[in-house]
Amino acid sequence: MNKTSTPQGSALVIALIVMALLAAAIIGLMNNVETDLFIGRNVRIIKQAFHWSDSGMEAAEELIGFSIDSRGDDANNSTERTINGRKYSVKNSGDAIYISDNSTVVLEVDDEEIARIDILHLGSVLGDGSSIIMAAGFQGVGKGAGSGGTLMTFFALQSRGNTLENDTAIKRSAQVYRFLSR
Repeated sequence: MNKTSTPQGSALVIALIVMALLAAAIIGLMNNVETDLFIGRNVRIIKQAFHWSDSGMEAAEELIGFSIDSRGDDANNSTERTINGRKYSVKNSGDAIYISDNSTVVLEVDDEEIARIDILHLGSVLGDGSSIIMAAGFQGVGKGAGSGGTLMTFFALQSRGNTLENDTAIKRSAQVYRFLSR
């Protein structure tokens, strides 16, 4: 036997120890990657719920403006559009928003509710009037004056956004919306 060589089988033991350490490191990295994927998925779902909630607020603001301008043509109204094979709809099943104390607007994608917006009419207030004096007399056109007032109508909007993937991911938004009609 040669005195400088290692005992038989020690290389095998060292190789097994190195492989066990590498396997433990790989398993630890796999757990970290899996956790990061779950975190990323949850963040994406919450952001999607927030964006649906925010879109609901914008749709409600548009409906409020249309309701006031049209004096209630939105009562029991719904709108549907199909884009890239998906059906998007906005539904207001209640009374006209501008005369109702409470209304609910629902946004749907492929007949699944993604946002529900509760609209509470807070009241209306006359705003300060404004006036303008037109002086074009030097050109022989004439002079005149005009004045007007503003009606400010206030609504409280509360939106609840859902996701299509996970019913437990809900994001809520709220704001007070002021509509000015002249």
